[in-house]
Amino acid sequence: MKALLPPISIGFCAAALAQPAAQGGAVPIDSVFPPGLEWNSITTSGESVETRFGTLALEQGRRCSAEPIFGVELLLAGESIASLGCTPDGDYYIVRFKDRFQHGDTDLVLLGADAGGSGSPPERLHLIVLAPGAEPRILMDPEFRSLDGTQRVASDGGELWLDLGFREGALKRGHFDGATFVIDYVPIERMPVPRASCEDAYSTLGDCQQRGRGNDYSELTLNELLGLVGSFSTASRRGLQSLSHYPGFNGRAYVRMCQALISTGSMPAYESFESAVCSSDAATP
Repeated sequence: MKALLPPISIGFCAAALAQPAAQGGAVPIDSVFPPGLEWNSITTSGESVETRFGTLALEQGRRCSAEPIFGVELLLAGESIASLGCTPDGDYYIVRFKDRFQHGDTDLVLLGADAGGSGSPPERLHLIVLAPGAEPRILMDPEFRSLDGTQRVASDGGELWLDLGFREGALKRGHFDGATFVIDYVPIERMPVPRASCEDAYSTLGDCQQRGRGNDYSELTLNELLGLVGSFSTASRRGLQSLSHYPGFNGRAYVRMCQALISTGSMPAYESFESAVCSSDAATP
């Protein structure tokens, strides 16, 4: 059994949300969030956004030591409230504001930042908290990002919920209760991979075969295979990296099918691939 990923506490006196895993293991996907939430995809609004406390804007900051990268100044009503950027992985090459929410007398603004390249890490998120009589807060952590591209948000009264997709078979969940922001990981019961996603994975077998001629991948995990330089095109690699976190995807079965294709030259039937790789019954860590 995999060790549970620890919750990430961002902000003040953070206490982890109750982890269902501690109450008996993996849970159904529909029990992770409170019922009745109205979900929306996180959207990008641009380089400035209006709030009840003034305009939030972005401005090019100082040059980082790794030229020609620059930092980013976060401004509120024309005054700098934070300096972002100059991270080793260059997360702040492209920075944009996203959604804004009003919770009572508090404004919450999401901000996204990424390095801009096709092989870059997933977009890094931040939560800006503006409240009367208090200094602006920018809640951020390198783990505040989605590994599979899922970015959904729901606002419920004084609370904000975020669905950040899957990581190693667990759902990555964000929760802000007005004072504390916590990210935790909820192990999810195995479930079949959606057909469209399974078909996308099936379509990468040809790429795996073409680039793997003469190689023996039989002892590798999928993550090890994905880590080999030249083993996949960028598009195939990114798709499989995202899908590898899904709680019903069998990475080892995928590697076996790729190796069989390399060895025999015979493409497996989609139905066989689906049964071995994308079926919840077949899924293994």
